[in-house]
Amino acid sequence: MKISTNVKLSAQCMSCLITRQMENLKDITSEELKSAYMREVFQIIGAAQPEDTAPVLIAKINVIHQKYFGRAYSFEQLKKDYNHRMLEAEDAVRSRIAQSDDPVYRGILYARAGNYIDFGAMGSVSDEKLWELIDTASEENLDASEYSNFTKQMETAGNLVYLTDNCGEIVLDKLLIEQLMKRYPQIHVTVIVRGEPVINDATIEDANMTGLSDLVPVIGNGTKIAGTSLKHISKEARDLIAAADLILSKGQGNFETLNNSGLNVYYMFLCKCSWFVTRFGLEQYKGVFVNDRSLGRDVS
Repeated sequence: MKISTNVKLSAQCMSCLITRQMENLKDITSEELKSAYMREVFQIIGAAQPEDTAPVLIAKINVIHQKYFGRAYSFEQLKKDYNHRMLEAEDAVRSRIAQSDDPVYRGILYARAGNYIDFGAMGSVSDEKLWELIDTASEENLDASEYSNFTKQMETAGNLVYLTDNCGEIVLDKLLIEQLMKRYPQIHVTVIVRGEPVINDATIEDANMTGLSDLVPVIGNGTKIAGTSLKHISKEARDLIAAADLILSKGQGNFETLNNSGLNVYYMFLCKCSWFVTRFGLEQYKGVFVNDRSLGRDVS
């Protein structure tokens, strides 16, 4: 397939940002308040720089939302619920991974399927669809060339940084990391989560709750942006990423903020919104496993 490397913030992304804000205001009765809020939202989008991404703009919009309407909806309980659900499935999925001919390959498929648990990109999550994606994960495939390059690089790598995305999903990330550590014992793995709560993205609290922090070192990235914006994350996180031989990056938000960074990043995510479906030429909820340096050329 041909992968496009378009501008960071497309017209479609801007339209989606505005639509999502209007949806969030459906229960607000004051037209004056809504109009004032939306004018500031338009100002943020209109002042966006070419390098700005949707996750960065959403973080700015969230500040304005809090000014007008108070704290946004808390995902704290929802995050706990999905962490518990995936922990209940952990042993069964671990067994399926271990019994495969290539546990790393299979682990990537399951970790990628977990990327469905995303209340930011979709607004709601269907439990039926989640379990369907997990149950059928082993039937999916990875790009053969990308996976071959990944495994070859892993054989000589010393440091791997794993960028997480959502709650619940990180249980499946943990299972993949277990397999990576078994096959490549020379590699030091560090996990980077969000620095502060944002939507249902994973933070240190989620890493502790799911046992991920018992397996490998985990740090927060210092921001509440739903991505990994190198300009905004902490120096500690930025230095770890810069020094990594490989980076495994989960989710659309991390892709949006890291694409064309020049780093050796392998992206894993499901195409959930229409822009990603169009960009990668895939059906909705189909998965991507691609290196940043491959973008712009044909990937079969």
